[in-house]
Amino acid sequence: MIKKILFLSSFLMSSIVLLAQQDSVKIEKAVLLFYDSTEIAPVMNYIPTTETWEKVLNLKFKNIGQQQILSSTLEFRISHIKDQQGFPGFGLLHRHRINQDSIAVNEVRDVKLAIPRQSLCYFGQYKTEFFVFNSSTILLDSTSFTFSVTDTVYKKSNLLTSAISTGPSLFFDSILNQSGGTVQGDRFGTLFEVNKLINVYPDYVPTSVSFYILNDTSNIGVEIVPKIWAVSVDPLTNRIIIGQEVAASFVPFTIDSSVLGQLLTLPIDNGLAIFNGLSAGKYVVGFESTLQNPNGKSLLLGRDTLGERLQPLGTSFVYFGQDSIWYAMNHLPIIGLNFGNFYSMSGGPFLPTFGCNTVDLKEQRFTAPEFTVYPNPSSGIFTIENFEANQRYQVYDINGRLVETSIINGQLNLSSEPNGIYLLRVRTESGEVHSKKMVKL
Repeated sequence: MIKKILFLSSFLMSSIVLLAQQDSVKIEKAVLLFYDSTEIAPVMNYIPTTETWEKVLNLKFKNIGQQQILSSTLEFRISHIKDQQGFPGFGLLHRHRINQDSIAVNEVRDVKLAIPRQSLCYFGQYKTEFFVFNSSTILLDSTSFTFSVTDTVYKKSNLLTSAISTGPSLFFDSILNQSGGTVQGDRFGTLFEVNKLINVYPDYVPTSVSFYILNDTSNIGVEIVPKIWAVSVDPLTNRIIIGQEVAASFVPFTIDSSVLGQLLTLPIDNGLAIFNGLSAGKYVVGFESTLQNPNGKSLLLGRDTLGERLQPLGTSFVYFGQDSIWYAMNHLPIIGLNFGNFYSMSGGPFLPTFGCNTVDLKEQRFTAPEFTVYPNPSSGIFTIENFEANQRYQVYDINGRLVETSIINGQLNLSSEPNGIYLLRVRTESGEVHSKKMVKL
């Protein structure tokens, strides 16, 4: 199941604008998506291999020069740079060039390109590079990011990027008129997404949650339980709604000096998700304080301040123990979600079942999305104009559920579906991915 949120690795982008013959381009966004969307966006840096089945590279850039760029070329490169043990990787795996038509002054191009599954066929760290050249092959701008494909680990960051802390005690509850961390029941977590696009491994059983415990003596004596809560999205307001607890630990853990300044991993052994696995959907992963701490603080976690530059607003959450509301906040705590071992690897670097591409250079012309959807909004019947029968497509609701429907004689029928926002996603034969948002009233 492909989800609505855009998936980004915990990427640090660097962008250099170069001027040449008055042609000037600035890359405004370069990310790896779970699928084609631009809504709620948790930042991920470590991706379980089962979640790499279908990915989309997204490059957004703007002509900031003083004249029209008559033609240009985009180039995407994906390289495997190191394996899980830190040894050198297998190098360049995929390269794709897209030739662009003329770009007007201040025009913004937003290009999305599906990644071949075979390009992510090793465990370890990958580097994705983006380049924009003009017709004279002069580099106008470039950027890159890295991410890791793992066996079982799913997290936003593994490193403390600064000594800045985050946790419930740093926030103020305006309803109770007190700071967090002073009562039992404080909760703190961040948004994760399970795509579950393939059904080969249906369980997706969470086994543990990891937290970077800040090296702060006020953490000593704090007692917590790791927990996972199910999440839905309000179709009208597009706001996150945090629901019932689906997994936790039977036994609370008390922080002592031996775990300060370290990544602490606590087991998950209770809840529906332990028996049924995590279904496709959104989840908040974090902890709950089980005792009031005498120092008036709750657990302080390390904060990924670099990842926050790409983290959309309001995808981490805090809950005060005597309150009844989750509050969204912009901090990015270092929290990891770990699953059971999907594969028996025997020490090998390959992902099972899938072959690997050699260096594959593809060239194509950029084509803007030609299909249109009308009426939009609609009461249920949408006309899809200029849609070609050989194009692959899917329709998803706002929660990422795949909607079983067909385009027949150019019409898409959602009459039997509830009112709300839907995403029509179309992939062309060349691999370009285009989407249209549809609203059913």
